[in-house]
Amino acid sequence: SGFAVMITDLIVKLEADPLLHREHLGKRSPFMDVRPEAAYFNAVMVCTEKGLMPETRPGYFEPARRVSGAEAVLVVRNLREYLALP
Repeated sequence: SGFAVMITDLIVKLEADPLLHREHLGKRSPFMDVRPEAAYFNAVMVCTEKGLMPETRPGYFEPARRVSGAEAVLVVRNLREYLALP
């Protein structure tokens, strides 16, 4: 979840879109293990909806799990594609 927050912060800065920090507040969570009132809920939603970070298994995000180096590289690659960076 900390990684999702960091990626969302980066998107907000690069796209100059501060409203992204609140885009999903008040919505229901599609994940059994991410409550809508969690501090990282919006970041998880931003990262999963934009295809940057996948759910670990259907209906679960597992916010307490560690992100492996390989997974981090994949997320950064997905972010580059999303932002259309060279």
